[in-house]
Amino acid sequence: MQNQEEKYKSFKIELIFDQLVIYRRSLHKIPEPSLNEVKTAQYIKCTLEGLNIPHKSIARTGVVAFIEGMEDYTIAFRADMDGLPLEEKTGLDFCSTNSGYMHACGHDMHMAILLGIATYYASNKPPCNLLLIFQPAEEGKGGAQLMLDEDIFKVFTKPSLIFGLHVYPELETGKVAFCPGNAWAGSCEFEIDLSGKGGHGAEPEKSTDLAFIFSSFYTSIQSLLSRKKKSSDVAIITCGKVNGFNVPNVLAAKASIGGTFRFMDKSMYSFLNSSIVSVLDGFKSIYDFNYLYKENSVYLPVNNSIAVSDKFLSLCENIKKRKTNNDFQLQIAKQVMISDDISYFLDKIPGIYFFLGVKDKEEIARLHTEDFNPSEKALSIGFWLYKMIIDNFKSLIL
Repeated sequence: MQNQEEKYKSFKIELIFDQLVIYRRSLHKIPEPSLNEVKTAQYIKCTLEGLNIPHKSIARTGVVAFIEGMEDYTIAFRADMDGLPLEEKTGLDFCSTNSGYMHACGHDMHMAILLGIATYYASNKPPCNLLLIFQPAEEGKGGAQLMLDEDIFKVFTKPSLIFGLHVYPELETGKVAFCPGNAWAGSCEFEIDLSGKGGHGAEPEKSTDLAFIFSSFYTSIQSLLSRKKKSSDVAIITCGKVNGFNVPNVLAAKASIGGTFRFMDKSMYSFLNSSIVSVLDGFKSIYDFNYLYKENSVYLPVNNSIAVSDKFLSLCENIKKRKTNNDFQLQIAKQVMISDDISYFLDKIPGIYFFLGVKDKEEIARLHTEDFNPSEKALSIGFWLYKMIIDNFKSLIL
């Protein structure tokens, strides 16, 4: 440990890219499922210990760290930790060693950038306090809400601003983008268990045709958007999982449906949730079956503070006028229908969630695929983005 501490004490900014790559590749090897990020958390804590940075465990496998600054003003940065249940097919020398799991959403990149910030400011006192949030369980388990439920901001202090980033393969490396205001969709993942009277496919009148009920239900909920809401009300409903229909000439007695709906406004969540139940009740009154509807997770829409967005854009413009190299190109993004539970932090604290470009060739694999391989050059872009925010925090104070 002494050798590690001496290495960090002599850390130079010129070495930041090499250190970011080390962090990223080490974390890429050990992807773990939500709320089971044990090795990941241990790696983060060992690194923070080597840096002599105070930190605490929270929400089972989460970690929160605090770096005291020159002024008593605190800003937070968040990185998610969990991997995905995918078998990696990148062929990388540092590919996953945890069979069946992979960092296919770039969370290894997010954590590496935040550890890079920790490494630099451990030996270079920041102008303000830094709260570094390593959050478990972003992939559907709501780790941000778990952290809030355990009073994360009482562990050290509550920040005045919060920031985060997410790698984005549709954006070129060297570019950073964000959407002021309502930026990412909220989401609700749901399951529906159907049960009825099974029977022979030749005698549907003696049974309950759950396949017909599902298809009619799916058509009906899609029409909710086109016939019950304005075209400007952005929302999507998808049922991507159906189990139970296994034999061609058998009407199944049980079936299950898994789906998600995405929304940009909280009122749309209430509308879709109640409407799904109403549609099921309507079919139940006609066809003899029972159902159980349950929500698995609900994420709020990601709302980037307009006030912070305006100040950030002004900061970037001022830096550009001073001809100071900020090491990235900034652009305004459109709303997206993907979701992220950093929304729960942004619901409590103003801030911005950025897209970090990771495409360095014409086409790269998309997020959540077995061959996703973001450009490591983006690591230093993310680091410089965060460093610019920290070093110019006074320009962002509301």
